Amino acid sequence: MKRPHISLLLAVSLGVAVSIIWLRESRSGDPSANTPTAPRATHAMTNVAEPAPRDPMAALRAEPDAARRKKALRAWADGIPSAEMPKLFAWLLTVEPVAWRAELREALFFSWTSRDLVAVAEWFGRPGGAQELRQEGRDQLVAALRQCDPEQVVAALNISLPPAVSRELYGPYFRDWAATDPAAAGAMLARLSAGLKSRRVLWDDLTAQVAAQWASSDPKAAAAWVDTLPEGRGRSRAAVQMSYGWVERDAPAAAAHAARSKDAGLLSAVAGKWAESDPVAAAVWAEALPDGLPRSRAIAGAVAIWGQSDPRAATAYAVALPDENLRTAAVAAAVSAWGFSAPDEAAAWVGALPECPLRDRALAALGGDTTTAAR
Repeated sequence: MKRPHISLLLAVSLGVAVSIIWLRESRSGDPSANTPTAPRATHAMTNVAEPAPRDPMAALRAEPDAARRKKALRAWADGIPSAEMPKLFAWLLTVEPVAWRAELREALFFSWTSRDLVAVAEWFGRPGGAQELRQEGRDQLVAALRQCDPEQVVAALNISLPPAVSRELYGPYFRDWAATDPAAAGAMLARLSAGLKSRRVLWDDLTAQVAAQWASSDPKAAAAWVDTLPEGRGRSRAAVQMSYGWVERDAPAAAAHAARSKDAGLLSAVAGKWAESDPVAAAVWAEALPDGLPRSRAIAGAVAIWGQSDPRAATAYAVALPDENLRTAAVAAAVSAWGFSAPDEAAAWVGALPECPLRDRALAALGGDTTTAAR
């Protein structure tokens, strides 16, 4: 057998080299060449092997059916190692058109939270790419959290995230949970009461949000749950938030519940919320409460809101109150509200009052501007 001529071998080698160079150059000009790829993956929802597209952008371009596109993108995301996910979100910010980012982000969040929830929470709390995603991606992340076991989500609360990040992430989570199963969300927060002592502000925020959401569907059940919470700022805030929703549905019932509590802050909140729709009824109810600070706070709460919509009627009511202390506090509340909407009119009204402690208190409520009041 004859050996190949050396020149023929050189020609073949040169041809192969040129082909490789041409392929590399042509691929470098293709935007999809830099798209993260994934191996074949098993779909987490069906346990059926799905072909994971090596180029998710191609799947977006080629698949018109939204459900099939979502399934393909999830298979692609499931093949990305958890440690590589932060890089994917950085790449996501460069994707064009922008409309595709939402579909890709949803696939990444649902895949990552199902595998490594703690890593997701830690990444979300770090400065960098997560900060840029937060405005547009938080709702999708919360939706992804809702697919997870609540025990895992709650366990992630133990991560020392910045307070603002914790509220931003877990506030919507518990609020959404309370919209579908308020009793379960409330029970979980009750369990967390002791465990989150070091982050009491976060627990207070979460309980207030659950109470508000629960009251929109079943205020009596929400009130019963709030009454089981430990005494403190968190319970007081939850009671106030719960009362707002209850007043909107049944103001007299909410007022009766607040009256039994004898909580001055709650009574003031109920009176003020009621005054938004019926200030006269709210003021009459507040005036009928037993003597003491809760009554005074409730009257002031009603008159302050009344003063925003009809300051002359509110001040006329306040001046006519028989008790001097109630009258002084109510006038100050009405004048203060009036001063925000029409400061010159409020100052003129105060200036027309005779020299007396009532006038001094009203003037102080306007900021002590004696010159304006005297005009």
